[in-house]
Amino acid sequence: MEEQTVKTVDDTPDGSDTGQLTRRGLRLLVVDDHELILWGTRVLLCRLSWVQRCVQASTSEQALEYAGRYRPHVAIVDLMIGSQSGLEL
Repeated sequence: MEEQTVKTVDDTPDGSDTGQLTRRGLRLLVVDDHELILWGTRVLLCRLSWVQRCVQASTSEQALEYAGRYRPHVAIVDLMIGSQSGLEL
């Protein structure tokens, strides 16, 4: 699955990322191996004015990569991703 960033607003005027939660938004990572759940969660969350970025991953490997790249404030993770426990992620 290709990376899907839904909504982006820069944290700072120069576009740099401070890593801090600001009034302008929350960075979310949604991890699930079911396409319908990923799509529905993304559609619901990206409409919220306080969500800055919503990135989705369908595998544990993608989730770890995107967590390092986008530094989400919150991760919503399926309890079972394939045969792996989401809690171990």
